[in-house]
Amino acid sequence: MPPLRERIGDIPAIAGHLMSQICAKLPRPEPRIDDETMQCLMAYPWPGNIRELHNELARAVALSDGACLHAADFSPKVLQGQAGVTLAK
Repeated sequence: MPPLRERIGDIPAIAGHLMSQICAKLPRPEPRIDDETMQCLMAYPWPGNIRELHNELARAVALSDGACLHAADFSPKVLQGQAGVTLAK
């Protein structure tokens, strides 16, 4: 299977699947990922592949306080890989 960085178009579907798993385990309602945040996730090279994406999503869900995940809910290393990302919620 090719690395996640070579399957950028699959990231929204994979993230959605992982979010369902994460929220079922917590249990928490599944937050939406806003468009800016999804662009951020798609721009990051994901050297840790799906495991890293899972960990970042789990972290974001744990830190979020609303029904939507924002870029600021993700770790700085993910955000530093992006040019022009606004960290404000």
